[in-house]
Amino acid sequence: MCLLLSSYVGPEYHCNLYLLSCDSYEIKEKLDLPPPFHIQSSLIRILGSVVNGILCIYDIDKPLTVRLWNPATKEIKAIPSCVADLSHEVLAYPILHGFGYDYVRDDYKVIQCVR
Repeated sequence: MCLLLSSYVGPEYHCNLYLLSCDSYEIKEKLDLPPPFHIQSSLIRILGSVVNGILCIYDIDKPLTVRLWNPATKEIKAIPSCVADLSHEVLAYPILHGFGYDYVRDDYKVIQCVR
Protein backbone atom coordinates (compact mmCIF):
# COMPACT_ATOMS: atom_id res chain seq x y z
CA MET A 1 0.00 0.00 0.00
CA CYS A 2 1.25 3.48 -0.89
CA LEU A 3 0.28 7.08 -0.35
CA LEU A 4 -0.25 9.55 -3.16
CA LEU A 5 1.19 13.04 -2.82
CA SER A 6 0.30 15.87 -5.16
CA SER A 7 2.36 19.03 -5.09
CA TYR A 8 2.15 22.25 -7.03
CA VAL A 9 5.44 23.97 -7.78
CA GLY A 10 6.67 27.11 -9.45
CA PRO A 11 4.92 30.30 -10.35
CA GLU A 12 2.63 28.41 -12.75
CA TYR A 13 1.72 25.72 -10.18
CA HIS A 14 2.78 22.69 -12.19
CA CYS A 15 1.26 19.53 -10.76
CA ASN A 16 3.58 16.73 -9.65
CA LEU A 17 2.33 13.38 -8.33
CA TYR A 18 4.44 11.05 -6.21
CA LEU A 19 3.94 7.61 -4.72
CA LEU A 20 5.17 7.51 -1.13
CA SER A 21 6.12 4.52 0.96
CA CYS A 22 3.63 4.03 3.80
CA ASP A 23 6.41 2.85 6.09
CA SER A 24 8.89 5.69 5.69
CA TYR A 25 6.95 8.34 3.73
CA GLU A 26 9.85 8.46 1.29
CA ILE A 27 9.22 9.08 -2.39
CA LYS A 28 9.10 5.77 -4.23
CA GLU A 29 8.27 7.11 -7.66
CA LYS A 30 7.32 10.31 -9.48
CA LEU A 31 4.30 9.68 -11.70
CA ASP A 32 4.17 11.07 -15.23
CA LEU A 33 0.76 12.58 -15.88
CA PRO A 34 -1.04 11.07 -18.90
CA PRO A 35 -2.22 13.03 -21.95
CA PRO A 36 -3.81 15.58 -22.06
CA PHE A 37 -2.59 16.42 -18.54
CA HIS A 38 1.13 15.99 -19.29
CA ILE A 39 1.21 19.57 -20.64
CA GLN A 40 1.56 21.61 -17.48
CA SER A 41 -0.69 24.49 -18.47
CA SER A 42 -3.19 24.52 -15.62
CA LEU A 43 -4.12 23.02 -12.29
CA ILE A 44 -4.78 19.29 -12.27
CA ARG A 45 -6.93 17.87 -9.50
CA ILE A 46 -7.75 14.39 -8.24
CA LEU A 47 -11.47 13.86 -7.64
CA GLY A 48 -12.24 11.86 -4.53
CA SER A 49 -9.83 9.12 -3.55
CA VAL A 50 -8.08 6.28 -5.33
CA VAL A 51 -10.47 3.40 -6.05
CA ASN A 52 -9.00 0.02 -6.98
CA GLY A 53 -5.78 1.77 -8.04
CA ILE A 54 -7.66 4.15 -10.34
CA LEU A 55 -7.52 7.93 -10.10
CA CYS A 56 -10.15 10.31 -11.43
CA ILE A 57 -8.26 13.39 -12.63
CA TYR A 58 -9.43 16.61 -14.24
CA ASP A 59 -8.29 20.07 -15.22
CA ILE A 60 -9.77 22.88 -13.11
CA ASP A 61 -9.88 25.17 -16.15
CA LYS A 62 -11.65 22.48 -18.21
CA PRO A 63 -13.82 20.56 -15.71
CA LEU A 64 -15.39 18.49 -18.48
CA THR A 65 -11.95 17.03 -19.32
CA VAL A 66 -12.15 14.06 -16.96
CA ARG A 67 -10.06 10.90 -17.17
CA LEU A 68 -9.88 7.66 -15.21
CA TRP A 69 -6.23 6.71 -14.93
CA ASN A 70 -4.45 3.67 -13.59
CA PRO A 71 -0.82 4.75 -13.01
CA ALA A 72 0.34 1.13 -12.59
CA THR A 73 -0.91 -0.03 -16.00
CA LYS A 74 -0.77 3.42 -17.70
CA GLU A 75 -4.35 2.80 -18.88
CA ILE A 76 -6.49 5.91 -19.29
CA LYS A 77 -10.15 6.29 -20.19
CA ALA A 78 -11.94 9.49 -21.13
CA ILE A 79 -15.21 10.20 -19.36
CA PRO A 80 -17.75 11.62 -21.82
CA SER A 81 -18.93 15.08 -20.86
CA CYS A 82 -22.56 15.22 -19.86
CA VAL A 83 -24.13 18.60 -19.37
CA ALA A 84 -27.86 18.84 -18.83
CA ASP A 85 -29.84 19.89 -21.89
CA LEU A 86 -31.26 23.19 -20.72
CA SER A 87 -32.83 26.02 -22.64
CA HIS A 88 -30.43 28.30 -24.50
CA GLU A 89 -31.27 31.14 -22.11
CA VAL A 90 -29.88 29.26 -19.10
CA LEU A 91 -26.15 28.96 -18.42
CA ALA A 92 -25.10 25.60 -16.98
CA TYR A 93 -22.06 25.37 -14.71
CA PRO A 94 -20.89 21.77 -14.21
CA ILE A 95 -19.15 21.02 -10.92
CA LEU A 96 -17.46 17.67 -10.37
CA HIS A 97 -18.60 16.34 -7.03
CA GLY A 98 -17.45 12.78 -6.43
CA PHE A 99 -15.87 9.57 -7.71
CA GLY A 100 -16.53 6.01 -6.61
CA TYR A 101 -17.19 2.42 -7.55
CA ASP A 102 -20.62 0.79 -7.86
CA TYR A 103 -20.18 -2.85 -6.78
CA VAL A 104 -23.71 -3.80 -7.86
CA ARG A 105 -23.19 -2.65 -11.47
CA ASP A 106 -19.41 -3.29 -11.47
CA ASP A 107 -18.78 0.22 -12.79
CA TYR A 108 -17.05 3.44 -11.80
CA LYS A 109 -19.16 6.55 -11.23
CA VAL A 110 -18.36 10.25 -11.50
CA ILE A 111 -20.94 12.50 -9.87
CA GLN A 112 -21.42 15.88 -11.48
CA CYS A 113 -23.59 18.69 -10.17
CA VAL A 114 -24.90 21.22 -12.69
CA ARG A 115 -26.07 24.57 -11.46
